[in-house]
Amino acid sequence: MAEQFRISCLDDDSVKVFNSFWAEHGLCFLVETEEQTVLFDVGTTGTVVGHNAQLLKKDLSEVTHIVLSHAHYDHTGSLDWALDQTRNPVLIADTDLFVERVSRREGATKQTGVPVSRERVEARAQLVLTEDMFQIGEGMYLTGRIPRENQYEVANPKMLIRQGDDFSADSFLDDRSLILEAGEGIVVLLGCCHAGLVNTMNYVRKHFSAPIKAIIGGTHLLEASPEQMTWTIQELKNKFQPERMYFNHCTGFNALVTFRNAFGERLQTMPAGEVLEF
Repeated sequence: MAEQFRISCLDDDSVKVFNSFWAEHGLCFLVETEEQTVLFDVGTTGTVVGHNAQLLKKDLSEVTHIVLSHAHYDHTGSLDWALDQTRNPVLIADTDLFVERVSRREGATKQTGVPVSRERVEARAQLVLTEDMFQIGEGMYLTGRIPRENQYEVANPKMLIRQGDDFSADSFLDDRSLILEAGEGIVVLLGCCHAGLVNTMNYVRKHFSAPIKAIIGGTHLLEASPEQMTWTIQELKNKFQPERMYFNHCTGFNALVTFRNAFGERLQTMPAGEVLEF
């Protein structure tokens, strides 16, 4: 029997209109099935995530798993708070989760990694760090590390990771996405998609043959060139043919407009407070 999934956005850079949800630069999804309640990323602050969860009448003490798409603070910032709300959940992420990360922009260096120690996490969660695909529950998988296979989806030189005594460009080997087997199709839930939207979808297609029902989340097309945008759209149309897309967070206004012009109403947004069922 196919799983049914309810996906609620608890944190995003924008909010569902005509409601009292709060926004911030962050991302958090709650994915619910009959067997699991999964936080996919935990947003930036517990203040915002908690407020939005309360409005949606979500009890985070029922969370069974916390899954982190990558280590950046806008996806892990409220981790300490989230662990206080939950009851010893399984926490799944890449083996590079706790490696120090910074950004360097206009001469300023900013810490961008997980703002809580491994020791504090292990005291309140069952920590699973892996580079491989991981099955969370029936019809729910976390991707393994995603190969980089094209000239467009490359590392941002402003984002760095510690390598020994120095920092080097972060290749975001830790970037992961959720794959949901929903009915006769696949739903792909993205964090920031630093691995690249096309790279990620190539990975999904190598492991799952069902039609793509939806792609949801951040696509990190904020700084994409017109050439990359055109190429990405053509790849999606020709190879993956998603029925729907719900983009948010780091996608960027220009990308949203470009995708809307290319795909029409198949492209929607996924602001804080929005709930989808598959």
